[in-house]
Amino acid sequence: MVVPPTSRADILKSFVGCRAHDYEWLRASYLTNQGVRFPREITKHFTLVNYWSTDLRYMPHTMRTSEATAFLASTLAIVRWADGRL
Repeated sequence: MVVPPTSRADILKSFVGCRAHDYEWLRASYLTNQGVRFPREITKHFTLVNYWSTDLRYMPHTMRTSEATAFLASTLAIVRWADGRL
């Protein structure tokens, strides 16, 4: 999906505050703006990343290295998939 240049500024302006961290809102916004359904693998990555609340993402505390590695791998997979779609 390629968003028309006339719509890009409005869409980018909507990515503010908590909303920009709400993965369900991001998914709904993508679909509303003519996006295709997420591939199954990307849905799995979104589910994992969405599990991490904003507090969990920014609170300093100890966690398993495997959990942090899985989170980072999922975010990278999502970014790679999304690259060029907006």
